[in-house]
Amino acid sequence: TNYDRVGGYKTRDRCGCIGDADGITLGFELECVQQLPDNESDTNRNRQERAEEAAIKVIKESDNYRCVLAERDGSLAAGGIEFVTGYATWPSMKPRMEALCNSLAKHSFGQHKSAGIHIHVGGHAMDPSHYMGVAWLVLEQHNQAGIEHIAGRYDTSFARAGKNILQDSIPNDRYNAINYRDCTWEFRLFNSSVDFETISMRAEFCLAAVAHVKENLVEVQEYLNGRCSNHGQPSFMPFHATPLAFSSFAAYVQNNSATYPALAKHLGSM
Repeated sequence: TNYDRVGGYKTRDRCGCIGDADGITLGFELECVQQLPDNESDTNRNRQERAEEAAIKVIKESDNYRCVLAERDGSLAAGGIEFVTGYATWPSMKPRMEALCNSLAKHSFGQHKSAGIHIHVGGHAMDPSHYMGVAWLVLEQHNQAGIEHIAGRYDTSFARAGKNILQDSIPNDRYNAINYRDCTWEFRLFNSSVDFETISMRAEFCLAAVAHVKENLVEVQEYLNGRCSNHGQPSFMPFHATPLAFSSFAAYVQNNSATYPALAKHLGSM
């Protein structure tokens, strides 16, 4: 994929952490396409040029060129722009994300089938064994209905899921729905959106998935090793009885709805 900077902060290496550096940090890539009325005389080049002009306005209005980068993404349709943020804890990022979403809507950017949302979790949040638990929660086919309800899609060419991926010790392929690359854990399972509530819900999903697996890490590791303790005797545990089952994760979210309000509300609509 060809990436060229349209405007914003000066490099594609993000702008570092925003505000409070304590806790888990998130960085976002929002792929979207400007959606204007069809004009038969338009060319793809015209549509892209208009989108790039609008992208400059978006990052000026919402961020004043501080920690949002707009860039061309060759995988998107004409008029497509990828907006990349710096890293921050979610409380620090949340008002900035709301301003960005408002400006994107103002300039007619919206979701598109060719686009997605990628959320990067700072590498310090998980070690490899912790990450494998989160990967199973996201990728295991038994969880497909729940994950698809959150992500809006499942197992696409740019966000692959399914049990076959879990055969690797750490699923690192760039186009897996979750992967570890460049010292971050990337969740790329989500379809595109510029709706602030939807993006908030998905940010909370990433945070909740990390927290839920961490809270149950011993049991998760026992399951991933193929066994768990049963009255002192080793036995296999069925997936639906583990903390990695979506029903267990959903119960955790509802029990912590004050921490994950948008996600809890969304899961309540299943």
